Amino acid sequence: MAAKQKESPRPARVPLAPTAEELSAFRAAADALGAFRAQHSKGLVKKRLSPKAAEEFQQIFRGAAPAIDSRFGKTMDKNRKVRTQPDEERLMAEGSRALFDLFEAGLGASLGREAAALGVLTFYVGDYRDALHWVNEAAKLNPDDLPNTLNGAVLAVEFFEFELALRLLGEVLLESPDLKLAWSAKARALTQLKLAEEQEAADLEKRGKRDEAQALRKRAKTRPEEALSALREVVRIDPADAGAWYEFGKFLFKHGKLRESADAYGKAVALDPSMKLAWYQKGTAHQMLEQPDEAIAAFDKGLALDQRDPGGFHFRLAAMHALKGDREKAFEFIRSGLSINKPNFYSEIYKIEFGGLWSDPRWETLVAEFFADTGFQHTKAMQAELGFSWGLFDYGSALFYDSLTDAFAAAEAYRREGQTDKAREFYEKLLALLERDGHPLKARIVRGRLASLSHE
Repeated sequence: MAAKQKESPRPARVPLAPTAEELSAFRAAADALGAFRAQHSKGLVKKRLSPKAAEEFQQIFRGAAPAIDSRFGKTMDKNRKVRTQPDEERLMAEGSRALFDLFEAGLGASLGREAAALGVLTFYVGDYRDALHWVNEAAKLNPDDLPNTLNGAVLAVEFFEFELALRLLGEVLLESPDLKLAWSAKARALTQLKLAEEQEAADLEKRGKRDEAQALRKRAKTRPEEALSALREVVRIDPADAGAWYEFGKFLFKHGKLRESADAYGKAVALDPSMKLAWYQKGTAHQMLEQPDEAIAAFDKGLALDQRDPGGFHFRLAAMHALKGDREKAFEFIRSGLSINKPNFYSEIYKIEFGGLWSDPRWETLVAEFFADTGFQHTKAMQAELGFSWGLFDYGSALFYDSLTDAFAAAEAYRREGQTDKAREFYEKLLALLERDGHPLKARIVRGRLASLSHE
């Protein structure tokens, strides 16, 4: 068996937009392939072509190969978003048709490189089924090619063949342990495998197979740590990749590792200060850690990148200033946020951070306006309680952030409806969790709302 290539199969930097020369190469090759199919139309119908047709196809495709490599490399990167151009898409269509005809006529034995290139091009255009077809054909012709193995793994994840993906990635990493894309694909495969295993375990339980379900759930619990190890390899291999640090931070955030998440997002924005979403996520991590100053600094940076941002910077800044007790600043950002995107505030009203504003007449007026809007459904206590009870009470952690809002919403909604006993129940349960998990600022707000309940 031939030794696999050990160098990285992808250029260090792939341009986001094609050059004029690349577009010209794509266009010329697509035109030539269209003419090729027209010239050989009779032979294609009868699946009888001269071997010279394969050579002619290779000659045409050779003109586009450098442009394909320059634009897309030899491997498929799920995290890299590329907007393909019409000429590239036309080359994919013409090339796939012609190559399929050649394989059908039994002339594909020498066209492994072309199949591999079309697999990559098809992947970035977005036709994963055709991409899988060409990757498989290329792998049959050259089973020892590292990019083919890696591309097969990436597509296996897309088609939910996680065990196959992990086996192929193991082969790749054995030969090239510092291949960043392989570690990234492994993390993605493990993350999705966990979800698949949990679903399978639930199905087994429904069929009464509790022991099998328990064993499967036990395996599923190991997947996040394995995925985290893979992502650590990604940032170890290329610590200057801001996007990798962002993905690392997102994974940590999702799994409740908030301090580590904030640090990872910090590294991302240090490398690329223009990453607006990373600033937002960094601020959110600090917000959940009750670090308002750090959160405000991050949200300010993000907002400075786009003053008209409708995604919530204004309201997050308002919440942080309210948490610090700066009502004037809080209302200033509420007003600026409402001027941009009023509906976005529907989901913000019941944030615990705003609890300190509930006694302010300006807040009461604002909330009354929202309650008067029939489109605002958060006033229904039973809806809020339902969202809270399955979340926070079942998970039992104040890190289950959305459920904090649901809990506070239930308490406040019951309070407005005059059901003080239910309101007190939710305040007390929420307060116990906040105190247990070390959220003194939010606990102080809830404690204040609970104390004021006795005066009503």
